Amino acid sequence: MRPYIGAVLHASDTIKHALEEIQESGRDFLLVRMHRGRWAGISRQDLLLLQSDSSTIGDAALANRAYESLGAHVNIQMPGLYPDQTLEAALRQIGDRPFLPVVHRANPGMLMGIISVADMIAAYRKAGVEHPYHELQAR
Repeated sequence: MRPYIGAVLHASDTIKHALEEIQESGRDFLLVRMHRGRWAGISRQDLLLLQSDSSTIGDAALANRAYESLGAHVNIQMPGLYPDQTLEAALRQIGDRPFLPVVHRANPGMLMGIISVADMIAAYRKAGVEHPYHELQAR
């Protein structure tokens, strides 16, 4: 687990605010705190599409979309992990997500950090779980 560096967006934030935060942060993906301790994420690409897709909704509606809440548009749900869960549990849940939030067990809305696949591999290596392929075959 490592600290999350960047803005944590909220489901009630406007799309306009989310665009400003992602542009300012320079990141490609930001966490979104949803309601009741749930987490989601949104990519820079998805936010830019929301801003520029006037072909399907028209220019006037697009201008109003900037003030819609972000929660209605996030498309990547992110399961929260607890600090005491195993790396195996994290590997099972991460899928194609860039990272997963690590949250407080008693308060899932409280972000404690994040973990990525690279973090998990580094933790396995640090623990000495790196074996030559032929040794894994023999086990």
